[in-house]
Amino acid sequence: MNIRQMLPIFCFFISSAQADQVVLNNGDRITGKIVRMEASKLTIKTSWGVAKKEITVSWPAVTQIELTTPAHVVLQSGEFDGTVESDGKNGMQIATGPSKGEKLRRDDILAINPTKIIDPDAFKYSGRLDAGLGFARGNTDTSNYYFSGQLTYENRLNRTILKGDLHHETGANSIVTTERRRLSGKYDRFRSKRMYLYAQGILEQDRLANIDLRTTLGAGSGYQVYRGENLNLGLESGLSFIRTHFKNASVVNEPALRLGVDYDQYFWNRGLKVENSSEVFLPLSSYADMLLRSKTTLLVPVGKSITTGLAFTVNWDHQPAAGKKSLDSSLQATLGYGF
Repeated sequence: MNIRQMLPIFCFFISSAQADQVVLNNGDRITGKIVRMEASKLTIKTSWGVAKKEITVSWPAVTQIELTTPAHVVLQSGEFDGTVESDGKNGMQIATGPSKGEKLRRDDILAINPTKIIDPDAFKYSGRLDAGLGFARGNTDTSNYYFSGQLTYENRLNRTILKGDLHHETGANSIVTTERRRLSGKYDRFRSKRMYLYAQGILEQDRLANIDLRTTLGAGSGYQVYRGENLNLGLESGLSFIRTHFKNASVVNEPALRLGVDYDQYFWNRGLKVENSSEVFLPLSSYADMLLRSKTTLLVPVGKSITTGLAFTVNWDHQPAAGKKSLDSSLQATLGYGF
């Protein structure tokens, strides 16, 4: 083989070494030139075949990229012009520019070479409404309804979350066995990429627990371990003031230490979503008199915006009203709409 015959082979290896590379969740690799990434779609001009063509993949399906050609990259924390390389540990880092060596997660990247101006500080909103209905007739005579909603309004530095739950159930002879309402709001202010401060307010009623109204106000700090489209995990701690008005009883006021966890993650190529929101209130007078609230939800998409799922709720009150149990739990099948 002479030099002229070997030249195309050398050119192929040189171009492959300089090409961008995309690694997908299933382990597949795509080599070529990253054209752009915007609106959660990554466009790549492939490096194989005589007629090279552009293909598009979903950004959440991407695990890692190597960007060898300088590009304009918009991050959650800002933007830069440069390249991105592997950090050698199945992660990414900025390869060139003032922030060289800074670690990157996929969800840190908002856009690459966007055709429209991307404002990292622009607000976006998301939410979901879930409902569950059930009844039984014959040997048993029961009915129940369940409604739950969440609205999130956020940008890079600010996040507001509103949640509401309503659960009502009647048994034989129309006797009410569950009647619970809860409305909460929380505002987070990020001081850095991961650290934030929060303020929270909660209103609750539970007829069967003899709680006419429980009001909780609190503030504290949190650490966002993960923040992205496929995985979120936040840990919080702070102080709260809890005022509980029991039916036909005195009002109880107590300050408490609050510990909280918020987690959600997609599995199986977004075929299943698991959510958990839990918080523990430990009264400063006695940590043993704790309050625990935990809600775990399993969601399965059945359409673009429709989900079906299961919601499991646990409430624990170490000092319930007289004649009431400390533990209260429920399991509810739901149909939801996300936006």
